[in-house]
Amino acid sequence: MISDIRMPEMNGLELLKNVKAVRPDMMFIIMTAYPEIEMAVEAIRLGANDFVIKPVDLELMVFSVKKALEQKKMEEEIEFYHKNLEKLMEERTSKLRETLLVLKKSHLDSVKVLAGAIDAKDPCTRGHSDRVRRMSMRIGMKMGFSDERLENLVFGALLHDIGEI
Repeated sequence: MISDIRMPEMNGLELLKNVKAVRPDMMFIIMTAYPEIEMAVEAIRLGANDFVIKPVDLELMVFSVKKALEQKKMEEEIEFYHKNLEKLMEERTSKLRETLLVLKKSHLDSVKVLAGAIDAKDPCTRGHSDRVRRMSMRIGMKMGFSDERLENLVFGALLHDIGEI
């Protein structure tokens, strides 16, 4: 949007403020025949992309518009990359969680095999490690252990007699 500062009904700074309230991403160029530093500073503070002095040099106006369009394009590209980055992070986080669950299951399966080896050593103690696991879990849940702590408790209970192998 290109606007003059002095207009009937509403001045350019008021228009700039109103436009930015509704469309903060709108590119806005202010021009005036009465240049004052304070006015230029206020226009930039309110979000103007450029401040052009009249009489307007056509080449300068074209440059100003091109600069505003390039800035708009860059902002849109940044927003696009930002959204894609968020999506990519969500996808990778999801894959990492899935992989972690697979690894935890594999680790637990390995520990169960070791517990089976412990129990197989003596037929009288068959199922002992699993009974210790179930009892430990009940106690841990009654004590309010976190999921992570309960998981560690399972491993400890299953492997508590590992030294017997």
